[in-house]
Amino acid sequence: MQSIKRSTLLTGLPVSKNPHIILTSLYKRIIKVLALMPEESSYRRHTNEIVQSRLNAVQKISDIPTLESTIDCGQIEEVIIQVGIV
Repeated sequence: MQSIKRSTLLTGLPVSKNPHIILTSLYKRIIKVLALMPEESSYRRHTNEIVQSRLNAVQKISDIPTLESTIDCGQIEEVIIQVGIV
């Protein structure tokens, strides 16, 4: 069983208990919004590529440190905040 870290060491940022569920939901929501944009839109194509890549990583990688390394945008809690702002 995977151990859960005690702290993010970032003031005010608690450890996420279920980051895979949260990120899957957020990434799927972004993909739905992107689908509303014109298919030829560069923004849609490039953003969809990034989001789909990250969603695939979230679905395939259960180990949080490995997932953080793969996404390469800080701790998973920071990624959740970045994605949730969209």
